[in-house]
Amino acid sequence: MLWRRATADDGFTYVELLVSVLLLGILFAPYAGVVVTASRQAELSGRREAAVLAAQSEIERLRALPFAALAGQSRTGVPVAGSEGMSMDVVVQVRGNCAEVTVTVHDAAEPGPDTVLYTIIGDDGGGPP
Repeated sequence: MLWRRATADDGFTYVELLVSVLLLGILFAPYAGVVVTASRQAELSGRREAAVLAAQSEIERLRALPFAALAGQSRTGVPVAGSEGMSMDVVVQVRGNCAEVTVTVHDAAEPGPDTVLYTIIGDDGGGPP
């Protein structure tokens, strides 16, 4: 049986490679949870932003209408375009020369609270008496 002496050019053995891979796995395992959590938070943030944009868009649509037309604009269960699992409730209550508008966006994919925007639209006096 011949034994030869290891030289610097022989490289790593399988045992050395296995030990180094295991050590790296142990060192980086805690970061996997951080990456998953950050990814989920980024997704939820994007969905919240879409909900706010949808509610703001609906409020701007209502502001563009003549004041007399606001009374019939309450709606429920309106799907949010481009956002799967989101729906919107719009409540318009006209009281004298102002209208209270509440837009609530429900997100089936997000367990947290709904997104709610509230505004008051006043009659500028431009309509018929």
